[in-house]
Amino acid sequence: AQESRGLGDVYKRQLYGGFAGLEQARDERDWSANATVLDGSGAGHVVTALGSYGVSAIDGFTIRNAGMYPSAGIECVSSSPSISNNTITANGAGISCESGEPSITNNTIAGNGRGIDCFDAAPAITNNTIASNAEYGIS
Repeated sequence: AQESRGLGDVYKRQLYGGFAGLEQARDERDWSANATVLDGSGAGHVVTALGSYGVSAIDGFTIRNAGMYPSAGIECVSSSPSISNNTITANGAGISCESGEPSITNNTIAGNGRGIDCFDAAPAITNNTIASNAEYGIS
């Protein structure tokens, strides 16, 4: 059996954080006031979006502590997820993209070894704060 690392694979799911618990609709959530933390505890990628499982949304989380590079807060492999409204910090790489076209919008990506690390990928990167990453912001 293969050991699961991190908090899990995104399998045809849209993940949304920022709920207080009383909302009746997704647009009532407030990810700034109601932190939903996904903490990898240094065990590897925190969230993985795999292409064969479809396009996913990862929205409204604090994603942290993946571990040293090459571990990433969000790893995208042959996928094109929507990554929005997250705080991504204290990871080897904030976001790692390989062979996909993710949409990366309205995130704070700071305090990682690398901000956004892309290999053979064409991400759409819009309106993010990318700062104070040790090696670089976007590659």
